Amino acid sequence: MSEKSKNILRKALQREHAPKPDVDEAWQDLSARLHLSSPVAEEEKHTTHKLKWISYALKGIAATAAILLVVRLFFPSIQLSTSRHSSTVLSPIAQRVETRTAHHNVASSKTQLSKDSTNITASSPTVNLKTARAEIRHAQLPDGSSVWLNAESKLAYTQLSNGTRRVTLQGEGYFEVKHDAQHPFIIETGGITVRDLGTAFNIQSYSGRPVSVSVISGSVSVLANSKGYTLRHSQQLTIKNTGCELSTVDTYPLTQWKEGLFYFHETALKDVISEIARWYGVNVVIEQTANVNMQVHFVGSRKATLTKTLQDLDDIDGVQMELRDGAITVK
Repeated sequence: MSEKSKNILRKALQREHAPKPDVDEAWQDLSARLHLSSPVAEEEKHTTHKLKWISYALKGIAATAAILLVVRLFFPSIQLSTSRHSSTVLSPIAQRVETRTAHHNVASSKTQLSKDSTNITASSPTVNLKTARAEIRHAQLPDGSSVWLNAESKLAYTQLSNGTRRVTLQGEGYFEVKHDAQHPFIIETGGITVRDLGTAFNIQSYSGRPVSVSVISGSVSVLANSKGYTLRHSQQLTIKNTGCELSTVDTYPLTQWKEGLFYFHETALKDVISEIARWYGVNVVIEQTANVNMQVHFVGSRKATLTKTLQDLDDIDGVQMELRDGAITVK
């Protein structure tokens, strides 16, 4: 054997008897030099961080539950509401004054109206439903009948149970009466009495104007000036100082106000202007009377501004008007 081979064999035998290296000790030494963290330490650190956040969350939930419990024990009258709807159609003018006039619109909290047709109970001896200027409201009465009130109107009743269905109306209202052959629905307004068993009809009874009853479906009986009338579908009774007039009419334009529209068909211009002025609460000045009796067709939104409504009305041939000093002026 050569000398070189003997040296290689000798070194191999020496390595066999040498101590084995400590891998963990070597790794810790290297980590200390390179400022490294072990995977186990990182995992422990991450787990500790998660546990702290879970602890915070549990403490927050417990605190919230304690607060709600205290509120429920010491303030049982407090209730939470997530939404509110309204069935009111308001013009821009009414929107600005709604807050100031809200307490005049109803007699009590039991008569509040909503967009979803709030039911109104008769627990109070007298119930008064009111609307302000440029406002339309819909309500469902305790007997199941529905009513829409036009602007500046009032509906009042003392009881709608035990067989009595009697109300009084000022202004304009559209009624859909629940059928009850044994208990007629009676409306007193403008010196007349309207009696209905179950149908749909419109009554207009504003101060200073003729009272009119228009039947949309079914039939009603009317007592006016000590004389009885029976009205059927598409018939209208108009009560004037000179007497009563029964006629056949197109009822569609008469009921579009409850849909938030001005709708006039073959209507005298003076009557159109009068209704628009009443809705917006302004006066009318007529400088030229030549065309005030002309028949016009006009459709517009009650939500539009007065200026926009007058501009659309002024586009009709033969109509000239403007808003001057807060009043509708017919030129």
